[in-house]
Amino acid sequence: MKNKLQMLIDLAKANEYLAQEYLKQHTSDVSKDIQNDFLGVIPDGIEVCDEDMQGYKSIELSGIATFFEYIHNLPNTKVVYENTIAMTLHGIDAITQNANGIYTIYEIKGTTRELKTPKSYLKRTKHKGRQLSWEWCWMSLVDMAEFPLTARVFLELYEPVIHQRVKRKLVIVECSKCQDRSYIGENIHIFDYEELGIKEKYNLKNPKKMLEELV
Repeated sequence: MKNKLQMLIDLAKANEYLAQEYLKQHTSDVSKDIQNDFLGVIPDGIEVCDEDMQGYKSIELSGIATFFEYIHNLPNTKVVYENTIAMTLHGIDAITQNANGIYTIYEIKGTTRELKTPKSYLKRTKHKGRQLSWEWCWMSLVDMAEFPLTARVFLELYEPVIHQRVKRKLVIVECSKCQDRSYIGENIHIFDYEELGIKEKYNLKNPKKMLEELV
């Protein structure tokens, strides 16, 4: 019987194949439901931005968009993944890879208020643990394995995450409200997760524990 990790790898490979086949065969007359299944849609009721607006209708989206623009201008940096507005707003927001092959996972927060202690921005989720924890990173990757458009991310990142060979960073973007009630991002603050003083359930002192309990 296959172990859980191999089953996830096989699932991700199958979904990646589906995504590639869809892109090859995509035509303008493909039904909207099929497009939604493969490309993801923004949930009903979430308005992003109007053409006549200066910024975004959401503080969170304003922060994310501002940081996406920032990482695309970083030297010697490959953008591996961005949680665009066409996909779910839950889970990993962005992943980059530097010239040395090191991956970085980002959680992005937008705010219009005075900055608080950085670690207070990282929520404890119901099913994945605290944001940016190893548990949260792994469970977020598992979600990606189940979706054709993001399956490739799981295949690229599962080994580095299992062996904790990735950096994790919290990004806080200070946003301001425009006269048209939209929001624009301004100052960007980046914090290394390891320096936030958060106790880890899974750490490098016992790497097998994460592998045994989560994978």
